[in-house]
Amino acid sequence: MMKKLEEQVEIFTSELEKKEQEQDEVIKKMRELVRECSKAIKNLHSNEIEKNKEIRLKLKKEIKDILKYRSDFKANVDHIIQEYCEMEIISYIKEKLDKINEIPTNEDLNCPKEPYFMGLLDVFGELKREIIESLRKDDKKSAEKYFEIMEKLYELLLPIRFSDSLLPGFRRKQDVARMQLESARSELLRK
Repeated sequence: MMKKLEEQVEIFTSELEKKEQEQDEVIKKMRELVRECSKAIKNLHSNEIEKNKEIRLKLKKEIKDILKYRSDFKANVDHIIQEYCEMEIISYIKEKLDKINEIPTNEDLNCPKEPYFMGLLDVFGELKREIIESLRKDDKKSAEKYFEIMEKLYELLLPIRFSDSLLPGFRRKQDVARMQLESARSELLRK
C-alpha cells in the first residue's frame, strides 16, 4: 500500500517541478516583455517610430509564443498581453492620428478579450500624455484629436460594468480612465 502511494508522490512531485520550471520561464519572459513594451512606448513618445516598429515586430511573435502558457499561468500571461495591447493601440493611434477611423481589436492583435480591454483602458494615460505634450508644443489640433479619441473610447467602454468577480480590476480602471479624461478636458480648456 505504501509503495503505491510513494510512487504517486514521486509522480506528483515531478509534475510540480516541471510546472515550477515553466512558471519561472513565464515570469522571466514576463519581465522582459513588459520592459520591451515600455521601451516601445518610450520610443513612440520620443518620435523614434522605427525603433518602436522594430520592437513591435519582435513582440508580436513572442506574445504568440507566450499565449500557450495562459491556461496554467493566466494572471502572469494576461499582464503581459495587457501591456502588449496598450503598446500596440497607442502606437496605432499615434501613427494614424490624422486619418484614424478604427482602433485595432483584440482579434486584430490575436489576443484574448479580458487583457485586451484592460490594456485599452491603460491607453487613456498615454493619450493624456500625448494631449499634454501636444499642448506644450502649441499643437492644439492634435491635442483635440487625442481628446476626441479618448472621449469616444470612454463612451464605447462605459457599458462594460460588471463585478470584480467577472472582470477583476476593470471598474477601477474605468474610474481612472474617467479621471484622466476629465483632467485632459481641463488641460484643453486652459489653453
